[in-house]
Amino acid sequence: MDIGYCTISDVVVADYRTAVIFRKCNINFSCDGNRLVKEVCDERLQKELSLIFECSFSKDTLASDYVVWPLDVLVQHIRKRYHSSILTRIPILASYVEKVFEINGAYNSGRIRRLFECLTDSLRACLKYEESGLFPYIVAMCDQEKRVGLVNQAFACYGEKITSKITWKHRFCIECFNKIGKLSKDSLVSEHDNLYHLTCALLEVFEEEVTFCIHLENNILFPRSIELEAMLW
Repeated sequence: MDIGYCTISDVVVADYRTAVIFRKCNINFSCDGNRLVKEVCDERLQKELSLIFECSFSKDTLASDYVVWPLDVLVQHIRKRYHSSILTRIPILASYVEKVFEINGAYNSGRIRRLFECLTDSLRACLKYEESGLFPYIVAMCDQEKRVGLVNQAFACYGEKITSKITWKHRFCIECFNKIGKLSKDSLVSEHDNLYHLTCALLEVFEEEVTFCIHLENNILFPRSIELEAMLW
């Protein structure tokens, strides 16, 4: 298999360990998954990705479990494991970010605070769209597929429209994380400022969690739900 002709999302969905390589090269695998690997990776990186895939084939672990989960089960998993955690972490992280700004008042600290506010506003908007509209719609489509319930015909193609809007907001969130990461590295804050470095570390952990959630939605849940929608209508 020539991995260069695979899409980024196909590669990451098949084996999430490849995300480390994309992240190292600042390749947005969670939002740019429709691009071909050869368009964003040089030959060296393609070889690294191929080596991971060879190990996957040898252990018969290429397919991600999430790919075969029923869509309603995947929705519930994302809700309970990621949405709940994200909403819980936001106010905690906000208090750390605010405290850092109050203590040192550095220019970068102020910009990080503003970016974090923009990030969390966008995240809350995404979760609201999903929890109040998209996720119930996906579950309703699953019910219709099982012949348990009906999907209102007035909502035909709703999934494709709303996922496009959410995907745009996802991209904005990733951009905010990238800017926050750059500012934290460029900061002149003392290496002994434990609160600042702890806050940056917590933001990195939060970024990993949000990025994986976005990956599950953009690269697995949304494409599969759109396929189901097309089949039902």
